[in-house]
Amino acid sequence: MSSQRVNVLDEANDSAEFLDLVRDYNFSQAPVRMSDGALALITTNAVARWLSSEYKAFSGAAVEHASLGEVIKFSEAEDEILVRSREMTVVQAWRIFAGLENNTPPHALVITHSGKMSETPLALVVRSDLPALLKALL
Repeated sequence: MSSQRVNVLDEANDSAEFLDLVRDYNFSQAPVRMSDGALALITTNAVARWLSSEYKAFSGAAVEHASLGEVIKFSEAEDEILVRSREMTVVQAWRIFAGLENNTPPHALVITHSGKMSETPLALVVRSDLPALLKALL
């Protein structure tokens, strides 16, 4: 996987910080550390749903600021994030994204040293990473 640093946002951060990642790095999702220590996933889809709920048709404007904690409430059930250890194999990742480990595959896997939610993420693996992961097996 890429050695790119994982940008973990905080639920108290302004949603603009996520939008900066979208613009600057072409990311469509990022992990968010919640106040209880859990990791959640913010996605561009959640932002779009939040914006549509705040859109004021008469003025053509949307609410200017919202915390990621507010926006993340517009996530879908499948916007799940799973935490796994750095010992996870490519085959295990493929099985998780194929829905063979859980009924619903997550949108992302966070890799930490020993697979604990409280640890600093080492990598974020998303579905679009699967071709590169499978190629590594060859």
